[in-house]
Amino acid sequence: RIGDILFVAEAEIKNGCAPIPGCRKGTFMTFSEGPRACLGRAFAKVEFVAFFSKLLRHHRLQLDESASAIDVEKVLRLKSVTLIPPEDMRIRLVAR
Repeated sequence: RIGDILFVAEAEIKNGCAPIPGCRKGTFMTFSEGPRACLGRAFAKVEFVAFFSKLLRHHRLQLDESASAIDVEKVLRLKSVTLIPPEDMRIRLVAR
């Protein structure tokens, strides 16, 4: 046990990933800080920006027809404090 996190034995690891207690699927996970931070952090950030800039160069984001702009604004106001994406907001990529 390290703090509040229990060691996960290899038998509990599924698909190469160990479950993280208290984290929901899609939750933003940081790279840590300090001397033991992820060595690939800077590369991952550059790769992220490059991927999305290329993706959004050829596509635009569009709300699903089932969501109204007012409903989306209410959800975003409630969720703007955290980085957990709303489960019920659907968007689609549309070619430009």
